[in-house]
Amino acid sequence: MDGCGMKIMKLFRYSLLSCFIIVILLSLTTCTPLLCRVVHIKKLDNPRPVPTSKMEYHDILEAFENLDFEYIERNYTVSENRKQFIKAILLCMDGNYEAAGNELHQLYVTLDESNLKSQVESILQILLSFQSKWKEIELLDAKDPILSKAILQELGKRPKVSYIFSEKMQSYKIELDDYSRPLVKVEINGHLKTFLLDTGYSIVTVQADTAKEFNLEILTEDKVVGGTYLGKKMESSPAIIKELKIGDVIIRNQYVNVSDKKYNNPDWDGVIGWPIIQNLYLEIDYRNRLIHIEKPIKKPVRNRNLFWLRQPFVKNYNEEGRGLYFFLDTGAGLTEIYRKAIEKNNLDINKYKKQKNKLTDATGKSQYVNYSVIPEFRLLIDDYIFDFENLHLNIEPWYSKNMF
Repeated sequence: MDGCGMKIMKLFRYSLLSCFIIVILLSLTTCTPLLCRVVHIKKLDNPRPVPTSKMEYHDILEAFENLDFEYIERNYTVSENRKQFIKAILLCMDGNYEAAGNELHQLYVTLDESNLKSQVESILQILLSFQSKWKEIELLDAKDPILSKAILQELGKRPKVSYIFSEKMQSYKIELDDYSRPLVKVEINGHLKTFLLDTGYSIVTVQADTAKEFNLEILTEDKVVGGTYLGKKMESSPAIIKELKIGDVIIRNQYVNVSDKKYNNPDWDGVIGWPIIQNLYLEIDYRNRLIHIEKPIKKPVRNRNLFWLRQPFVKNYNEEGRGLYFFLDTGAGLTEIYRKAIEKNNLDINKYKKQKNKLTDATGKSQYVNYSVIPEFRLLIDDYIFDFENLHLNIEPWYSKNMF
C-alpha cells in the first residue's frame, strides 16, 4: 500500500545516554524533512535481502568512514589503539555514552597518532558536553577545542542542565514552515516564542533580539564559532537560560548560543537542537501537526536503526541489502543523497539530469546547490519500502565529500 494507504508509521528505534528513545512519525502525504516531493511507502513482504557480494574499499580509512568494522577485521591487522577506538564507536552507536567516553578518554591520554587523536578529541568533547562536563573538557586541553577556556570555565561555575517531566505523555501543536520544518512554541520567562525543532543542529540557539528581550546574560566576550548546513561560518555568544519550557517539560540551566543579528531568521526566535532533543522521548506527527513528549525510559532495542555519531544517523538498506547511512535532519527541506552512495548503488550520474536548488539553512541564509536528479530510488527502512521519485544527489564537492 502506498500514498495515503497508511496513516502514520513508527520507523526509528534508538536509545541514547541512560534513558532516551526517539520515534519520528512520518506523514505519507505531506513533504517532510525526511521525504522528497514524491515517495510511495509499502510494507516489506519478504525478509530484507542479504548482499550477494562484499563491499570493497580503497583503504582502511574508507572502510572506517563507512562504519564497516567487519571488513576491517577481515582485511587488516588493526592496532590495539584502533581496536579501542572501534570499541568506543560501537558503544557510542549503542547509546552508551558514559562507557564510550571512558574508552575515548583512556585512548586520548595515551595516543601519539595525530590523525586518530584528532578524531578521538572531537567525539570525546561532544560526548562530555552532552553531559555538561565542562571541567573535564577544559582539562583535556584539546588541540582543537569546541569552546574556549574562558567559556568552559564560566559554564563550569553553573549548575548542570536538568529536566522535569509530566507523569504522562503530553501532546502539543506545531506549525510547519514553507520547507515543512517543525516549529514549536517555547516559553522563556513567561513569554511564548517560536523555535525550530532541528535534529541536525548540534547546539541550541537563541536569536539576538530574543536574547535582548529576555536580558539573557552573556557568559564571556569569547565567541563560539560554528558552521551551518551550507558550510558557512557563524559566530555566536555563550549564555544560559535559567528556565525554558516546551509545553509541560521544564529545562533548567540550558547552555545556548546567542546568534549575531546578521544570522537572524525571521521565521523563528531560536533553534531547539540535538542537545535537548536527545534527552526527550519525542514523536513528531507531521500530518496532524503535533509533537508528543514524555520522560524517556531506557528500553532494550532490537535491530537499532538510529544512532548518534557526531550527528544522528538512520541506517537504511538498498535493494541489494547494502547498508546506507542517512543523516536525520528535521531542519532540512528535502531528502538528498551524497557522493558515497554512488558506488554503493552503482549509480551512473552522467545519465541523470542536472539542476540547481535554492537551499536555506537555519540562519535564513540561502544558496543555490547543484544536484543530479535520480528518477527512481528505493530504500528499505525497517520493514518498509520507500520508493522515491526524483531523489536529489548532492554533487557539490564542498558539501558531500565526507558524507555517507
